[in-house]
Amino acid sequence: MLLTMMCILLFPYSSISRKQTIREKKKRKDISVVAYASLRPVLLFLSSEEQRFFSPSICNGKKGERAAIKRTETETVGHTYRKEEEEEEVSWNMMQNSFVLLLSIILCISTSTAFLADKGAARSRCWTSGNGRAAQWWQEGDEVTRGKFFYACRRGQLEPLGCLSSDEKKVPLGHTFQQDGYEFICQLGSDGYLEFGYNACVGADGRTYQKGETWTDAKNTYYFRCRDDGRVVKTTIEGCIAHDKQRRVPLGQTDDFNGYTYKCQQKTSGVVQMCSVGCIHDGVKYTIGQQYRDNDYLFYCKLQGGKCTKQCIGCVANGQNLYDGQRYKRDGTTYQCEIRPGKRSHRAVGCSIVENGRDVNKVIGCRWYEQNPDWKIEKTCETDGDNRAKVTTVGCIYKYKGFDRIFLEPGRYTIWNLPKQKEVVGLACRPTGDGAELSVFDVSRLDQLTAGLTYDMPRGK
Repeated sequence: MLLTMMCILLFPYSSISRKQTIREKKKRKDISVVAYASLRPVLLFLSSEEQRFFSPSICNGKKGERAAIKRTETETVGHTYRKEEEEEEVSWNMMQNSFVLLLSIILCISTSTAFLADKGAARSRCWTSGNGRAAQWWQEGDEVTRGKFFYACRRGQLEPLGCLSSDEKKVPLGHTFQQDGYEFICQLGSDGYLEFGYNACVGADGRTYQKGETWTDAKNTYYFRCRDDGRVVKTTIEGCIAHDKQRRVPLGQTDDFNGYTYKCQQKTSGVVQMCSVGCIHDGVKYTIGQQYRDNDYLFYCKLQGGKCTKQCIGCVANGQNLYDGQRYKRDGTTYQCEIRPGKRSHRAVGCSIVENGRDVNKVIGCRWYEQNPDWKIEKTCETDGDNRAKVTTVGCIYKYKGFDRIFLEPGRYTIWNLPKQKEVVGLACRPTGDGAELSVFDVSRLDQLTAGLTYDMPRGK
């Protein structure tokens, strides 16, 4: 359209009127023939109708026109010369018009070629922002970085070349790289744009693991699994390694080891480990806080310092649970439950006796008296071998006129002169099944009543 308009605009100005003499006719014909032959390659770009105007027959006059001139000469001889002169003038004007048109066409073609060349160069450039710059023209072959991806300018379009890792390393399209615990692949998405695709999981040692594979941490305390999570892969902690370092315990599951129950748990801090959650005794499991008996002692499954411990908190006696400090009686001995750090015992602390119809406890070392009007028996509670206590008779005390005067150990006798009197009495402390008894007798029966006893000098208490 532009070429046609330019030629139309130039055509009206191409006509130049000029009178020529008949002597120049032959010269003009020769020039028109030579010009047509020289410009014929250019005329190939014109239509057949346009080429007709440049032919020598038009420029020099067609045969039909010459025949018409001859007829005119025959009919009007007087006007022959004038007609030929007018014909020559018209023919010359047409030739001038043709040359001007041809030059206009050449100019239009040159201008169009330059325009198309400029348009082609513009189409080979790319308009975009990148490399930290605002939008601009980029030349063919320029490399442009936009965000985490880089491209090349190709035929006016950005051709994807690859991705940039977190450390700004270039990763060509289709290649993989490791970052943030995963292996990524630089790829084209379904929409044709560059993207990071999750390809595999990466362990702490840099080894890659495909979907479904598992591996343990460096200390072999828990294990991971590379899971498929839609368009991505995800490293998840699946469970713990048991204390034997062989078996795997999934998260939330328990495992028994060395008298305790452990559960694989993930704490709020994210740490995953086997945590004590219970105790085992004689094959029976006890949760934290539960009590259980072990022979003569009472235990408590206690969580201490993040670990379960079997802590003794009491004793078991006569079918009852007793706690630290509580006492009970057995076989005449009073026992006390004693629980100390690292030590526990049923310790004998006294003697159990019946006094005045009541059960009374006498602590070890305690002394007491069983009395009647004339004498009294002194007793004490003392240890008896292997954690036992017994009541022992210390001696017999003879009372005279309300005062304690003579003391005899069990199995002994003596003869005592009454104060301010000439009377003499015999005294004997004889052992019995539950202690001893004091007998006062006449010295005339001394041999009869002291058999098996040992004499002792009279002495006070």
